[in-house]
Amino acid sequence: MHDAPLSTGNPQFQRPDPYDDEISLLDLAITLAKHKKLILGLPIAVAVIVAAVTLFMPVTYTATTTLLPRGEDKNIFVSLIESQPMGDSLVARFDLQKAYGVTSLRDARAVITEATSVKLEKDGSITLDVDDSNPERAAALANAYPGMLQKLTSQFILTPAAERRMLLEKQLPDAERTLEEAGSAMQEVQAGAKSGSMGGNVASLVKAASELKARIAMKEVELVVIGNIDAGTFQDGLPRQQLNALWEELAAVENNPAFISRVSSKEQAYIRAVGALKYAETRLDALRRQIELAKVAEQREAPRVQVLNRADVPLDPSKPQRSKIVLIAALAAGFLAVLWAFVVEALKNAAADSEQQSKLRQLRESLGWQ
Repeated sequence: MHDAPLSTGNPQFQRPDPYDDEISLLDLAITLAKHKKLILGLPIAVAVIVAAVTLFMPVTYTATTTLLPRGEDKNIFVSLIESQPMGDSLVARFDLQKAYGVTSLRDARAVITEATSVKLEKDGSITLDVDDSNPERAAALANAYPGMLQKLTSQFILTPAAERRMLLEKQLPDAERTLEEAGSAMQEVQAGAKSGSMGGNVASLVKAASELKARIAMKEVELVVIGNIDAGTFQDGLPRQQLNALWEELAAVENNPAFISRVSSKEQAYIRAVGALKYAETRLDALRRQIELAKVAEQREAPRVQVLNRADVPLDPSKPQRSKIVLIAALAAGFLAVLWAFVVEALKNAAADSEQQSKLRQLRESLGWQ
């Protein structure tokens, strides 16, 4: 009994043609060959036009410097670089309003901010890029950032030494005024009582009172310094007790019977004036000395910005990237040309097929292209 032949009318039993893929590839090649002039000519024409256009685009040079800030929070350095004070300083130093052709400080600051790119690297360094149409100015701007950043850190990042210096400097005008008043008071009483005419006991009292006044002045300045160093936990401990003891000792000297009974009122005024003058002189001298020490400590504690790589004058422009722009434009034109070739060929094939013609009419009706 012979097997019944397989039906070929049912698509389910049709064998795939092994040459379909080859025919499809051949059709693609034929389509590309038909439109080879467009596919090859359009990218070349676009590349030539774009290359000509890029010749008229403004040239930009990029100068790069690398900074290594010293401090725990590196982000604050990035914020200072991008800050308004930094922009204003650069505009004033390089006269960027004139260089950029703008009339307002705000516009010049906006240009330099836009031209500056700051990136905090994983190793803690900061990469700083500056774009400018002038290569020398680009390098100068990039190299100016570290010095200005150092100045801003001293203004906006306060170390304990800086806070101590500021506190002491606030007391300096009062100390100077106190010394001036003590000097005037000394001149007034000096004519009425001369230390040279006093006895040995009185002279020793003058010396003792003056020394105590000087020690009191030193201790008061010391309390200010200690309280500023450890302001969170400082209390009236031993330094305060020592200061109170000095005041008590001074009161004992000034209330000494020999001082009260044997010294005239003018001489008492003179002794107190000498003590007040010594106190004012010692206090002012101690404040100035502590301020100088605080400045030294401030310089030591201040955040530092080291330059790892200094910006060189760029020799080649960074923008526009002509070759990249031309290549992208040529590739885009080639893609559009190939797409156009396939669309045109598909429309031609559809127009020759009666079944496809009805679909084209339906498409035109749906798009309203009747």
